[in-house]
Amino acid sequence: MTERDRNVRIANTGVMISQMRRLGVKLVNGFFELVDNSSDADSRTIWTHLDSGPGPWRLIVADDGCGIPEHFQSDDPEIPPGTDGIVHALRYGGRIPLPTIRPSTGRFGFGLTQTSFCLCDRTVAYSKTPGGKWRRAVLDVERLLANRGEIDLDDPRDYDPDCGTPPEEHLPPNWREPRSGTIIVMESIVRPGWKDSRPLIKRMRRDIGRVYRDPIASGLHVFLSSTCGSPDGDGSMVEARDPMMALAGTLDAERFGPPLETRGPIEIILDGRDLKGSPEVIDPSTGLPAVIRIEMAVADPQSVTSSLNLSDSASGRSSRILSEHWFSSRDQGFSIVRGDRELARGLDLGLYTKTSNMNWFRGEIRFPVIPSDQSTYLDGLFGVRTDKTNVDIDKRLVDSIRGRIGTMITQLRTSIDRHRRSRSRSRTMRKPVVRMAELHSSRLRPLSPRRSRRAEQIQSLKERRIEREKQIISEVDSASEARVARAATRVSEARATGVAKEIAYAEKEEEKVRMESESSKRIVRNRFQHDAFFRRMQSPLGSDEIYLAEDFHDQIWVTLNESTPFFRELYEDAAVSSGEPEVQSLLDLMLFSIAFAEKNDYEYHSEEYREFWTRARRDISRIANILVGKIGEEFGDDGPDPNEGNQRPHGDTITRALARVSVSAKVDPPESRGSRRDGGTITKDWLVSVANFLEVDVDGARKQDVVRRILAKYSMPVLEDVYFSTGSTVTLPALHVIEDICLGKKADSVSSGGFSTMDLSSPISEADFDAMIEMNVAIAELEEE
Repeated sequence: MTERDRNVRIANTGVMISQMRRLGVKLVNGFFELVDNSSDADSRTIWTHLDSGPGPWRLIVADDGCGIPEHFQSDDPEIPPGTDGIVHALRYGGRIPLPTIRPSTGRFGFGLTQTSFCLCDRTVAYSKTPGGKWRRAVLDVERLLANRGEIDLDDPRDYDPDCGTPPEEHLPPNWREPRSGTIIVMESIVRPGWKDSRPLIKRMRRDIGRVYRDPIASGLHVFLSSTCGSPDGDGSMVEARDPMMALAGTLDAERFGPPLETRGPIEIILDGRDLKGSPEVIDPSTGLPAVIRIEMAVADPQSVTSSLNLSDSASGRSSRILSEHWFSSRDQGFSIVRGDRELARGLDLGLYTKTSNMNWFRGEIRFPVIPSDQSTYLDGLFGVRTDKTNVDIDKRLVDSIRGRIGTMITQLRTSIDRHRRSRSRSRTMRKPVVRMAELHSSRLRPLSPRRSRRAEQIQSLKERRIEREKQIISEVDSASEARVARAATRVSEARATGVAKEIAYAEKEEEKVRMESESSKRIVRNRFQHDAFFRRMQSPLGSDEIYLAEDFHDQIWVTLNESTPFFRELYEDAAVSSGEPEVQSLLDLMLFSIAFAEKNDYEYHSEEYREFWTRARRDISRIANILVGKIGEEFGDDGPDPNEGNQRPHGDTITRALARVSVSAKVDPPESRGSRRDGGTITKDWLVSVANFLEVDVDGARKQDVVRRILAKYSMPVLEDVYFSTGSTVTLPALHVIEDICLGKKADSVSSGGFSTMDLSSPISEADFDAMIEMNVAIAELEEE
């Protein structure tokens, strides 16, 4: 073998190397490229370290993965037989199959070579396989330019098949030598793009936790360290960050969860039928058609701001802190997750308009990794870009998603607006609403005598009540102390910046939190020192029942379920936010009466009687939630939504109305022919699709007759001069009527997880009617007793 045969070409020409150095790969991309490679190698631990000076910066990423294979066979004549895999991995476009289990990021990513050329002057790669030795290969830009883009396998400056344990300066802090693994060192980073590495490290800790949230939650350990002196670079393990607030144990779920509302999962199945024009795509991990899953959530603004010790008033500081946790116009919206890696975030996909009120909205669209040798259709459908920093989703898929979730986004937007108005009204109140019914409930004892119990029973119930009081006091104390601790942490972080204004603000907030915490502790203790026959609590109960009653004989506690529409849309809006204690007292007394009727006779009747109250409580809750939904449908919310739903903005157009009706009827909107000034064309085919959704027979009908049959089926008057124009034209007012009909029909098919907002003109279901009759009979029986 000649000397020339022992050289391996890394890049074709020096010009190519020079061009790659100007491609604009950023240091953030470099972090993700190296972590991707380590994750692909089935690593359980990844160490990342940034040495930011003095002098040139250095990035080190090490792992305990399978290691790069020692030998690599290729048909490429430029690769000598038996070339070490570590050398091939440094070649431009060089990718090596790894003996791993998890799906690889595959062809996506800038690649190690391009990332190295663009970021630094010299890259050193170390790797060893199980039972093997540490090997080293080097990409040195100066040497490559002098050697026609080749490295010399016989020159230890380029390649060493037995280099021993890497030197300490090439090892991250707290690194422990693994059985196998890889270390990549990017030295002399020439374009870091950051004057100060502290904000970079802070960002990387957040973003690594989010992008790799699933692997981290499943046991992947990623350590991040830096020489910058920031607490974010202290070498500790990166926490998983879940924007959906659903992954147990994640910071977001624990601090900000549970969400105010959720929707999904909604599935699009690539079986050749569910997505129009799509072939069948098999997911090799299941052997079944691949599934695209969509979920949405709205964070609770009150929980978020309270957790972050932020005031309700808007400020630059509050906005900055919220944006650090992705509550911002830039980061609201959908994230795209390929397998278990997030590719993009903050997308509206044309499904809604970004506004500041929607900063609390998050969505997640997931699709599986399909090996490229089996199918590239799914990656093409999402338009996954090589750098994994963005996507370009096919319009057909976007239209399909819109048809399935458009109305849900409207519901979530309404929920956010309602919560905002509720908070706005409550902030105008000078004093909190007093629990008036509870405060005076001891007066009800003579009017509501309890059944007699044995003395030992009464004593046992009293002891249980005292334990519950202690439990609640302890919970308030713990929550208050946690708030104080977070405020103190904010002070420490502000002092670390050295900015006087930040320090003063943080110290002021800490003092405010301490005072509020002491007040909370004092209030809860004073509450239990005051005698009461009924006590009203509130908490999410994880069910649809509007209340839960606890009987302690001398007291009955009623816990309102914060998760129900009854609480959110009636009790909270009409009582708490109105600032009228009388309104709240009336609702409290109603619930106290029901709870008393349930508990006073509970122990003195048959099992059938107990089952009756279990059913009654469930039915009372179900009907209350249904009625609240009907009220919401009848009266709606303040102000129109120009993007969704049946609230039509001034200047509505056929195009916008077509889009809304298409969402409601789950049909594709007609293609615009550009023939109308108001931007849209109502086609016969589209009207027929809507008629099919409404179950109207329009076989053989002409275009305007389709509309007439729809209106006749739903007993709507046909205003010929209003709904039709010359020729076969159907007008915008006709479209508005069809929209109302579609929304009325669709009320029964709102997705699981939400409550139907039914039209008041629609008849109540037979099951609900029977339940109401049963309740009325039961109440009459109680009155007779």
